[in-house]
Amino acid sequence: MKNRLTVLMNYAFHEQYMTDRAVTFAKVSMLVNAAVAFGKIGLGIYSLSPFICVNGLYNIGIAAAKKTAVKSHHQQDQRGHYQWVGIIILAASIVYMICCANMAVRGNTNMAYDTVTGIAIATFTFTEVGGAVYGLIAARKKNDLTLAAAKRINLVTALISLVLTQSALLGMGHTANAARYCGWTGLIFGGVSAAVGLLMLVEARRIKIRPLISEPDAGHPPLLRR
Repeated sequence: MKNRLTVLMNYAFHEQYMTDRAVTFAKVSMLVNAAVAFGKIGLGIYSLSPFICVNGLYNIGIAAAKKTAVKSHHQQDQRGHYQWVGIIILAASIVYMICCANMAVRGNTNMAYDTVTGIAIATFTFTEVGGAVYGLIAARKKNDLTLAAAKRINLVTALISLVLTQSALLGMGHTANAARYCGWTGLIFGGVSAAVGLLMLVEARRIKIRPLISEPDAGHPPLLRR
């Protein structure tokens, strides 16, 4: 029993298991992202808010990015997966920015939420932000592509979730021009997210020339390497 507890404590806190913890968290949060996505889409249909539906579609893209990021731990595969994660983030962010640009200019999106809808949105977004912050901490190591991809995915998740949080607060308060405020905020944060995806594509090209991570030492299993 004591040995099992020691193993669990090492897995939970020891640096050599950092990648494994990040991968496990990414797999679990991928399912959470998918569930939240369908919840948002359903909530958007209920509240007649296309903006919430778009956020749900963005979550589907994030779930796909996480699935891609944790497919393999081999260095050569990681490079390709890292590039694909960047493409997914960039594409999802561009679509999101187009929706937000329409809101910012026209301001014709429904942002008047009742209490139940507002609380549901807040629950979704606080869950996402909390998970994203934890993921950023868990993926703090920089010389592993799986961790780097997870870190960037969690960053863009937190940014987009903050925009939806703003919409919930303004919508519950029936603030005038709430759609325009959220549209401009979404454009800014969506632009940052798109820049993250573009940066990943640039990094992927550099990795082919100058690898950022080294192969496991011969004779030493990855989990035992310090």
